[in-house]
Amino acid sequence: MGQPHHRLSIPTTAPVVLALNPAVDRTAAWMKTAYYAAIATELEDEAGLGAITAAAIEDALVEHGWPVNAVCGPEGMLASNFNVSVRLARQAFRILETRGACRMRRGPAGGLVVQLPQRVDAARALASHMRWTGATPAEVWAARRLIEPMALGLAATNRRHLDLPLDTGRLPLGSLVGNPCFALALDSLEQFPGGLGTTVTQVRKALRDAVERGDDRDAGCLAMADLDARVAAYAQAHGADWPLHHAEQAVNGNDPHRNLATAVARRIGADLRHDRCRDHDRLGSLADLAERYHASLSVMVEAVRILEDLGVVESRRGRGGGVVLSVPSPACVMRLVHGFLAASRVDRLQCDDFTDALNAAVIEQAATLPAGGHARGLDATAHGMRGAEGGTAMLLYLEMMRTVYDMVGNSVLHTLIRCFAGHKTRVYARDVGILVRHDHYPELMLAGQTIIQGVLARDPALARQGQDITAATCRMVQSQRLAIGDRRIVGSI
Repeated sequence: MGQPHHRLSIPTTAPVVLALNPAVDRTAAWMKTAYYAAIATELEDEAGLGAITAAAIEDALVEHGWPVNAVCGPEGMLASNFNVSVRLARQAFRILETRGACRMRRGPAGGLVVQLPQRVDAARALASHMRWTGATPAEVWAARRLIEPMALGLAATNRRHLDLPLDTGRLPLGSLVGNPCFALALDSLEQFPGGLGTTVTQVRKALRDAVERGDDRDAGCLAMADLDARVAAYAQAHGADWPLHHAEQAVNGNDPHRNLATAVARRIGADLRHDRCRDHDRLGSLADLAERYHASLSVMVEAVRILEDLGVVESRRGRGGGVVLSVPSPACVMRLVHGFLAASRVDRLQCDDFTDALNAAVIEQAATLPAGGHARGLDATAHGMRGAEGGTAMLLYLEMMRTVYDMVGNSVLHTLIRCFAGHKTRVYARDVGILVRHDHYPELMLAGQTIIQGVLARDPALARQGQDITAATCRMVQSQRLAIGDRRIVGSI
């Protein structure tokens, strides 16, 4: 008899599989909170089961610190853990894959590989939402006028304090800004014609030099001059409208791992315009679309589900049914950018820096405009703020800010603030129940009343004073929360 054969032990390189379980308390908290509904204009649990499951998976990834390259699965176990069918789990996987949050794992067991969502993908999706909801060139230019000087001034400050490289081929729109919120807002505006990266002006060299030497004041001033030059060049070439042949990439899909359904959804999305969404144009049946875009029926079904998650189409039954266009809701775009912001580990103060700066600029602008039909509503809100506490106080404050943004009438700015305020509310919803040593509602209500008084009196300085009170109050409460523990809170919109 021969000697027994001992099999050599070969080290395995198989990835560790993460048993992902729902973060039930986190998901339930933000889905049911009135704060999120006030920002999104609808409750998230009104979405389809596939979208809700995708949101629950994202929340679970947040609980695990967004473990990039971790494998979650197999798909049967994930479906069981999240209490859905395998079919619905796969639909959720497709949605997450489209957002760049995960990649579906091939093979019999299936599952997900966690990815790091890219800012450029989030920016493209954000810009597409703006286009589908009717963003005009005037609104984009006005948003740039507020955001570009702040962002480039911040880039110069970072250049002064950090030894960051400066790309000589184009202005630093990413890492030099140093704040993922500013960077995402800036990159989303870059998806439209006339951006910093596509239009060169005579001021550009001086602007680049100001950023290079860390002169934030000069960078902000030169950014305005550069913007004025680009506005003039755009108006001369295109007038007040978008270029006829300008097409944005509507759905993420540059990653070779992404599937055919994502590519087809991207092609359909690029063909859509706001007027068609507004009029609820009928695209046709699934069979019609499959023939038009040279895809199989099964691929088209998945592509339409992706577009449904983006909020730009609806599937209708019966005579005259099929795939019909719709205008996406704010909740749709808030879902889109959440994965990028969560995976980027956006610091609470970074989010506050962006929302405080944008709110201050919008509040000051609103205070230069006649209140018109908004005056009565603002006056009623100010009256309700007297003595308001708890959730009522926060809802009144959010209502006031929504009215202020409506006065300014810029859908691009309103979309941006909703994304970042919604992200804060979603991530930190559970912390609303944590008690602090100081009741901050009187200060918040004083801030709101001061803002309203300044807006109605057309006094920008007074209105800005109210926003400064808000910012100081939220940072004071934040410091108390951090002293209690490592959880964070929902602050101002």
